[in-house]
Amino acid sequence: GEPRGKRGKGGRKPGGLVDYAEVMPHFREATWDEALDLVARRLTEIHAAGGPAAIAGFGSAKCSNEEAYLFQKLIRTGFHTNNVDHCTRLCHASSVAALFEGRVFSASNVARGKPHPDIFLQAAEQLGVRPADCIVIEDSVGGVTAARAAGAFVIGFTAAAHIQPGHHARLREAGADQVVASFAELDRVI
Repeated sequence: GEPRGKRGKGGRKPGGLVDYAEVMPHFREATWDEALDLVARRLTEIHAAGGPAAIAGFGSAKCSNEEAYLFQKLIRTGFHTNNVDHCTRLCHASSVAALFEGRVFSASNVARGKPHPDIFLQAAEQLGVRPADCIVIEDSVGGVTAARAAGAFVIGFTAAAHIQPGHHARLREAGADQVVASFAELDRVI
């Protein structure tokens, strides 16, 4: 017979596949306007009842960078919450972590953080390379300063959303060997 254990509604094990014919009676066709009105109303009600902490956004890896940016912007500015996450962190975190094992370096592992060179010196040492043979990509003045002090080739990166006008010049003044404004430009430089 069937193994014993908890059963959900209809005698199914929780997490088991649900028959399409069983699901479809609970849905009906709707116009875009009807669907958007429902979503807007429900999100407004949830936000009114529970405040910003009651809303969270969970993005999809299938979205473009632009869509992901707009989504997190909606959650942060529309609902005034930083409760934004992405499925990649959950679904792929373990596989990505394995790729970077022994290759992730943090200021918490050194006595002095940026603008001191300690983090870049530690990374080069652990990777078994000379700092002069390293390429560091940095978007902060402190990071550029630290990487230059370590003796690395430094590429300033200004494509991030938080970058303000004039940042290109500040990265150059801090010692960046090159400054790029996009991933495509970075690819050409490297």
